[in-house]
Amino acid sequence: EAAAQNRELRCLQAQYTGRELRLQEDVERALRTLWPKGSQGASEEEIAEKLSFLRGILQVHTQEEILGAHALPVLSPAPGAPRVVFLDSVFGREALKHFEKLLPHSLPVTAPSFTAVCEELASDRADFALLPLEDSREGKFLHLYEEIDRFELHITHSCTVTTDEGGSVLMALLSRRYMPAVSVSGTRILGCAVLEEDSHALSDLLLAAKACSLSLRRIDTLPTSYGENIAIYHPLFCAPSKDAELLFLLYIALFQPRARATARYIHLKENSYD
Repeated sequence: EAAAQNRELRCLQAQYTGRELRLQEDVERALRTLWPKGSQGASEEEIAEKLSFLRGILQVHTQEEILGAHALPVLSPAPGAPRVVFLDSVFGREALKHFEKLLPHSLPVTAPSFTAVCEELASDRADFALLPLEDSREGKFLHLYEEIDRFELHITHSCTVTTDEGGSVLMALLSRRYMPAVSVSGTRILGCAVLEEDSHALSDLLLAAKACSLSLRRIDTLPTSYGENIAIYHPLFCAPSKDAELLFLLYIALFQPRARATARYIHLKENSYD
């Protein structure tokens, strides 16, 4: 009864409950008992309780045990002289310079098109690839995101390349197997996709992101073939730390069945190498 009147007590009780759970069946049973599914969106108080519950789970379980199929793949350290494929252009060459300390002794390889760049990487004829993600004038290159998804490639880092006309292009470093071993400082970026089947899926996700101290960088909306009133939202967040990122990923895994993490990478800043 006291907990019902006090938000802090409710959060402490939720954290204790999460810490005491050991098996996946216990987690699912606790979710059904504590937060039965309803048609209404979650309040800030409920989000806080759920995150406290997840913090308790994190005290006794590893990231792999918790996230399971929702975990983003763990990439291997990059080879000593990685092959980097890109479309030969001003932006490609400038991006290669931005990433040269991240990938020392890299071997540049050119391809005739962006699709060919993805094919070279997907077929293991290259270790990394460079692709533009968006332009300050033309916006997001959705067709390239579709290629990244189709070839199951992973963005590891990004940088901003400026143009002589004052514009800029966001360039991405991608791989299918590897992660650069050089430590960098920058902005942690987390991309998600959520299927909006009800009126509160997106609002719940944004409330949880805010409670995890993530800030919304942008959000794109794409139509689907499932129905006129159903859309897929693609929010992009900035995360202050790995812990905040992990907590949010766990929230998606347990409380957002129609959402998934699509990208997790570092956006480089000037002088970002340690």
